Order: sequence, then structure tokens, then C-alpha cells
Amino acid sequence: MFGLIATLTWRGRVLRALVAAGIVGAAACQDAGRAVGPTTQVRGPSALALNNPDPLDPTAQPDLMVASITYAPANPLVGLPIRFSAVVKNIGSEASNASTLNFQIPAELQDAQTWVNVPGLQPGQEYTVERSATHLSAGSYVARATVADPGSKHFNDSKSVSYTVVQGAAQADLIVKSVTPQVDPMYGVVWGPDVQLTAVVSNLGLTPAGSSILSFSGWAPVSLIHTGPLSFLSPCALPLGDGQVWVPALGPGEEYLVHWTAHLQEGQYRITATANSRQCTPEANFSNNSALVDFWVTIIN
Repeated sequence: MFGLIATLTWRGRVLRALVAAGIVGAAACQDAGRAVGPTTQVRGPSALALNNPDPLDPTAQPDLMVASITYAPANPLVGLPIRFSAVVKNIGSEASNASTLNFQIPAELQDAQTWVNVPGLQPGQEYTVERSATHLSAGSYVARATVADPGSKHFNDSKSVSYTVVQGAAQADLIVKSVTPQVDPMYGVVWGPDVQLTAVVSNLGLTPAGSSILSFSGWAPVSLIHTGPLSFLSPCALPLGDGQVWVPALGPGEEYLVHWTAHLQEGQYRITATANSRQCTPEANFSNNSALVDFWVTIIN
């Protein structure tokens, strides 16, 4: 809305009166008193419409942090591999670009991944980096992971973990490096009902591992799991059950591929493969013996 601004001089004072549009200055003067001198009229807006859209928050940005750094086994031994894991998380309000993680482990033997690429992360998304290292002498050590954070907050870019390595007898260490179902290369699906599973068993230890048993679990409904009376025989003396396969003796660094076919109905599965599942073969660490895989089985009737 527009109005008139009338400047009036009366008894030495300057009076300003806002009058509605269409009313002449003389009428406005009657309300203010006798006008002395000329009246100057200026036409202009009586209110301003400010165009002030809500701008983007200028403080919005990604914020990468090292959420955790851990190691296994809990009691590392000289000459045996230690697995380190660092979790990078974006706690900012915007997605981050690809970055790098400086993963420092003070071990004599380690993989060559000191600098590890970290992909772009959405807000709240995490990415786990794993490394393996072996100490040749006992002592206390500190491993540290530092992420290259593009944001302005850098107090959480780095995290460290202290650990102690002690002298111990060299032993075998069996792990499952991977377990995979057979996937149709053309359609990218797992066809049922017969699904071939493949597990890679490896000896990470410094001494040979005797023959052992690998077990696949997660393939049978609970109703099919044996719940009969307990046997008083040693687990190592029992015959193989469904989903169990013999693994031959493995020397240090040797691997063995295990194939087993499961009869599965259509649906979602999480299959776990566990090396030395009955723990009949002595080894340094039983906590790293398993690996798992999730997949969907499709059946065409």
C-alpha cells in the first residue's frame, strides 16, 4: 500500500503526518493545525516486502571421525597375526567426498595398506578398515588411525589403541577367509533349492595345523536341529553331521577350498562357516575361525 508523506511547519515545529492515499495535503493539515509554508508530498511505499528466503545453513558440512579402533585376539602373541579394525564415520550434516585413513601399526611384519582409501560417506554412514600385522618381539605398543577430515572439526579425526604382545609358543591359526554361494553370472541370483557353498580355510599360524572339521550353519530350520540326548563321546570322535566337512592338515600359509551343497527353500539366509568347529586341532586363536554371508535363494517352480 502506498501513502502520502506530508511535511508541515507549525509554530516552528516540523510535523510529519501519514495520510491515506487519495487525501490531499490540505485535508491532512486541518488535522494537524494551520499549515505554514508549502506542503511537500513524497509518494512511496508504506511497508516493505522483504524477500528473505530461508538460506542454507552455512555451517552444514561433513565431519569424518574415527569412531573406534580395535584388535584381535585379545591377548596377542609374538609371531602370530593381529587383526586391527578402524571404523570411520561421518557425523556431519552433509555427505563427504572420498578420503584417506592413515592406519599406523608399529609391527615388524604388516600389510602394505598404511594409507587406505575411504569412500564418500553419507551422514551417519560408517566404513570399516581392517589391517593385519605381526610383532616379532614382545612389548607394549600403540596403533593409531587418523582420517583426512575435510570439515573444520578435527578433534575427533584420530583414535589410538594400546596393546601388549607377549611371548608364546608358536601355534597354528585356522580361519575362514570367505564363504560364498554359487551365483548365476548372468542373472546375479542364487538359484535353489540346491545351493553350492564354498569356504576358503587358511592357516595363518607359524606351525602346521592338523586335520580339522569345517561346519556350515544357518542353512537348516530350527525344527531340524538335533535336540536328542547328549553323547558322552568326545566331539572329535563323533561322525560328521550335515553341513560338516573334513579339512586336511594345512601348513603355515596354506589354504583349502571346501565345497558343500545345501538344500534350501526360497528365502533369505545367513550362512556361517566355522573352521575347526569342534576345536579338535590346537591353535592360537579360536575367535577368528568364522565368516558369514547373507543371500536370497530364488526358486522357479
